Amino acid sequence: MAVSPESVREQPPNIMAAFIAGFNTVASHLYLILLPVGVDLLLWLAPRLRVEQIFTPAIRAMIASLEHYGNPPSSTSFAEAWEALLKEINLMGLLRTFPIGVPSLFGGLSDNLTPLGMARNLQITSLGELLSVGVLLLALGFVLGCLYFALLANATAEAPDLELTRFIGHQVPSALGFSILFYILLAILSVPAFLLVGLVAWLLPGLGNVAFFVGGLLVIMILFPLVFTPHGIFALNLNPIQAALKSMVLVQPFLPGLPIFILMALILGQGLDLLWRSAPTDSWLTLVGILGHAFIYSAILAASFVYYRRGIQWMQFLVQRTAANIAAKSQ
Repeated sequence: MAVSPESVREQPPNIMAAFIAGFNTVASHLYLILLPVGVDLLLWLAPRLRVEQIFTPAIRAMIASLEHYGNPPSSTSFAEAWEALLKEINLMGLLRTFPIGVPSLFGGLSDNLTPLGMARNLQITSLGELLSVGVLLLALGFVLGCLYFALLANATAEAPDLELTRFIGHQVPSALGFSILFYILLAILSVPAFLLVGLVAWLLPGLGNVAFFVGGLLVIMILFPLVFTPHGIFALNLNPIQAALKSMVLVQPFLPGLPIFILMALILGQGLDLLWRSAPTDSWLTLVGILGHAFIYSAILAASFVYYRRGIQWMQFLVQRTAANIAAKSQ
C-alpha cells in the first residue's frame, strides 16, 4: 500500500522503508547501474597505467641509503614490499573519487589477469606525464561521480527535474567546493591526530595501534555530521555551505537512527563485496560480481537519498508543529 507524503512527514524516517525504497528505485531505473558497471569494466579490462618506472629508482636509492647506515635485512624486505606494491598500482583507480564518486568493485590495485588474456601495461615514465594523466583521470572520475549522484537524486525525487544547465552550472561547482572543503578539514584534523598517535606510540609503544584507531575514529566522528552534504547539493540544489549546515542540523537531533542506517549499509555493501570478489579476475564470472556490486551500491545510495529527503520532511514537520504550538500558547 502506498504511503502518502503527509503520513511520512508525521513520523521519523524508517530505516527499512528507506532501504526498500532504494532497492525499488534501482530496480525500476536500471540505467543507474551503468556508470558503476562502466568504471569497473575499464578497471578490469582496459590497459593498466603503471608507475613503477617512476618510483622504483627512488625506492632503490632510499634502500641504498639505509644499507649505507647498516641493517641490510630490513632494508631488503622494505624494498621487496614496495616493489611488489608498485607493480600492483593501477593509475586508472583515480577514476574512483571520494567523497563524491562512482563506486567500484576494483580499486587502484589490480593484477593483469583478464578473460581476454594478460592486460597490457602502459608505463608512466615522467612526473609531468604522471601529473597530467592523474589530473585528467581525477577530473573525469569526479564529473562521472557528480552525474551519478545527480541521477540518483533525480530518480528518488517525487517530481524528477534533472536539468543539464543546473547540473553543470551549479551542482558540479558546488560538489567541487565541498570536496575541497572536505579535504582541507581532513588535513587540519589529521595533523593533530597523527601527532597524538606518534606521541602515544613513542611513550607507550604497545598502544600505538590503539592510538591510531582512536585517532581515526575521532576524525570520523568530527566529520560525521557532514555525511549528507552531497545529498543537499544534488537533491535540494544547495551550495556547499548551505548543504553542510543543513546536514549538521539534520543529523544530530532529527536522525538518531543514522548510525544504524550507515552500519547496515556497510554490512550489506562490504559483506556482499566478499561474494562479488570471490571469482578470479580471469573468469567471466567476475562480470556477475560487477553487476551485483553496481546494483547493491546504487540501491544503498538511493536509500540514503530517500532517508535524507524523509529526514528533511520530518524536520520541517517538527519545526512547523513547534511554531504552531508556540503561536497557540501566545494567543
